[in-house]
Amino acid sequence: LRAMAEKWCGGRLVSVLEGGYNVNGGALAPLARSAASHLRALCKPAPAAYEETPDAVARLQEKLQEVDAVKQALAEGSTRSGRRKRKRGAPVDYAALNEQLK
Repeated sequence: LRAMAEKWCGGRLVSVLEGGYNVNGGALAPLARSAASHLRALCKPAPAAYEETPDAVARLQEKLQEVDAVKQALAEGSTRSGRRKRKRGAPVDYAALNEQLK
């Protein structure tokens, strides 16, 4: 992504770090470690210039399929290991809640 940003966007890149809301542990908290790792990756010098080749799209699609397969395997593994999926809470009746708070 950094190489592509250098080529097409003058090096500009928008990056969003989502998730990892466990803030317990100060500098060792998962959120702090994730944010630090994310920023370290962005601060590294850009890799070699991006050169689009005729098979670039096909290679990218192959990589995306590999990622999907890993995600699928991880999802199946977590359900087979006896872990329960997180249940969603009951819907909130905001009108009733507002009345209770008055």
